[in-house]
Amino acid sequence: MIKYKSFFACMLLIVLLGGITALATPVLINIWNSDSIGFTSSRVFVLLAVLIGATLIQLFFVYIRERFAATYNQLNMEKQLDVFYNLRYDYLNEQGPTNILERIVQGINNTYEFMTGDFIKIWSSLLIIIVVLAIVSTNNVMLAGILLIMVPVNYFGYKLLNKELAKRTQRAQKMMGQGFQTMLSVLSQTDYLKQIDNYNSVRKFLHPEIGAIYKTIASVNVLAQTASTILSSLNHIVQTMVMVVIVFSFIRESSSPYMLILYPILLPLYFSNISMITNANLSKTKMQTSDQFFQELHDNIEADGSFELERVKKIAFNIDELNVGNTKIKCKIHQEFKLGDVVWIQGNSGVGKSSLMKLLPKLRISNDVLINGVVLSSIKNSSLRGDVDYLSQQIPIIRGTLRDNLFFGLQWSEEMESKLQRTALLKQLLETKSMDTMIEENGTNLSGGEKQKIAALRAFNSSASVLILDEIASSIDNETATDIYYTLIANSQDRITFIISHDNLPESFATRIVKMGESLCDAPTG
Repeated sequence: MIKYKSFFACMLLIVLLGGITALATPVLINIWNSDSIGFTSSRVFVLLAVLIGATLIQLFFVYIRERFAATYNQLNMEKQLDVFYNLRYDYLNEQGPTNILERIVQGINNTYEFMTGDFIKIWSSLLIIIVVLAIVSTNNVMLAGILLIMVPVNYFGYKLLNKELAKRTQRAQKMMGQGFQTMLSVLSQTDYLKQIDNYNSVRKFLHPEIGAIYKTIASVNVLAQTASTILSSLNHIVQTMVMVVIVFSFIRESSSPYMLILYPILLPLYFSNISMITNANLSKTKMQTSDQFFQELHDNIEADGSFELERVKKIAFNIDELNVGNTKIKCKIHQEFKLGDVVWIQGNSGVGKSSLMKLLPKLRISNDVLINGVVLSSIKNSSLRGDVDYLSQQIPIIRGTLRDNLFFGLQWSEEMESKLQRTALLKQLLETKSMDTMIEENGTNLSGGEKQKIAALRAFNSSASVLILDEIASSIDNETATDIYYTLIANSQDRITFIISHDNLPESFATRIVKMGESLCDAPTG
């Protein structure tokens, strides 16, 4: 925090110095207008030096700001990702991770641009406006009054604009995030895109999404540019009329020729700094919209318990009904499971098998599940998830080596790698690959069976007391599925293993069975 305060103080000093330098030219001309010496060659060189100095200060400001940008934005991004990691499971699914991340990036950029740009420049602009009004008032009080009136005209004009822009910007950010999420859901499917004969169906599907994105952006831009054009035109009219008055006064010999030099410098400087303040309000509106989104994220952080769990020894289900979002599934399960149990969760697709198991790592809150006699909702999330491994149907494959993928989320050790290489699953993988083979994005150079072997080997590495296998052997041959189950169940005596599968398992695998139907669940002892 001290580092940030020092940076902003430094930026404020540089910007104020830049503002003072920008004022030096009109101030010097105004002073020289009142003495008897007038312009000399030395004074021309002084003006040149001032102008060069102002440019150098601006370049220095850009350099310092952008050097700081990488660190500031990185820390801000990591801070928001910490919130992202702890969002509610259902909120993540409803909004979509891609949509949320897109808006986080936008929000961080909006915050940085305002805090390190427009917010700091406001003070320099205020200084310039005050000094310009003071200089003009010494020469023509009426013109100073006209220029002063333009300050509230611009301020309140843009304030009304900002109020409506805030609403439209918020809608635009949400629409863009959702639109890009839909586009990526299609465009990331490389195998599909490269095997179809034409892209008419893709174009037809994406057409309304792309249209919605850019229509929303256009709605914001039309309002912003129309209002800005009106106010800019009003400023231009006033600026032009003031110059007409100055020229007319000079023609009538009632003003100094210095005024013909001074006002073409003062007026653009004055109105550009008014615009800078009003534009800062536009940037502030974007930042406030982003702040509202960040607050929404904070409001959707998942609940956490306070009980620190050491190790899972038993799990008790006292469930009469499963709540999945707004859907309720009637399901009676009153059973207790202990270390060494291998529990087969049976049932057709869509009857709630995964929903039941997602209670254990607290993806959803439940008071109907007890771990070691403690209500699940009161257990600290990190301590619970450190002892529960959930292998979902969607296997996370990262861009990296085979080794990186095998130890994704786990601590690598030479001993553990040697242990893995003794397993039949890794031996099968190494028939066509090495530990250093690069795995492409989304595992496009892996077969479905290879992905599931990687997931199984991750679980084999795990020391968790609870292992949940959610259809991890689906869509692969029986022999590979059997290898996967044997590898994992061979070490099941010190853990509780739940196997979700609508396929038949060898009876020797499961010691307990939970049958799930469309409206009823039971849990007979196996």
